[in-house]
Amino acid sequence: MKSALSQSQSESKSSTESDDNSIDSSGTKTTVKQFMFLAPLQDLSYISHSDIRQKQLDCTLQILQSSGDTLTHGWPQIFEIVGAINETQNENLIRCAFQCLQLIIADFLALTPSLCLILCVDTTAKFGSQIQELNVSLTAIGLLWNIADYLHSNQNKIKTILDENSIKPDFGDENQLTTDLNAFDTLWMALFTRLG
Repeated sequence: MKSALSQSQSESKSSTESDDNSIDSSGTKTTVKQFMFLAPLQDLSYISHSDIRQKQLDCTLQILQSSGDTLTHGWPQIFEIVGAINETQNENLIRCAFQCLQLIIADFLALTPSLCLILCVDTTAKFGSQIQELNVSLTAIGLLWNIADYLHSNQNKIKTILDENSIKPDFGDENQLTTDLNAFDTLWMALFTRLG
């Protein structure tokens, strides 16, 4: 898995160097390669067999450890893989998925696109609300506070990116309070709602 991602990255770099006028200059080729590489791994999230999910999460952790700093467009898929937890999963799967999430928040939160921060908040909140593994649940609440600290420390950059893209994070239930907020304030509201 590690060598395949490295090979994909080296091919991307060599194609960029050889043809400056290719579509890679806009990042489209990199986006497609990351999507094609992570899509089969993401599809395994819908399989209920714990041994398959364990291998999937092991692969995801390996990708994050070896190439997390080079992921650019694959973060939505990574968050879906990590956040695909439910009540039927055993404690080992929850711990393994949570290990991936902890690595993302500790090492790659600054590299996560601002548009994916709501996915990070939602995924962390899922771990905080699960009841199979109490230690994971309590630690996830602490991670939500770490995300809040990150949002506060980088509010100007995040606000600018969200405003430029005119994308408002999906808060779930639309009410008058959330429709009147800008994208960054909606992100804060989503975070504190999940903390509550």
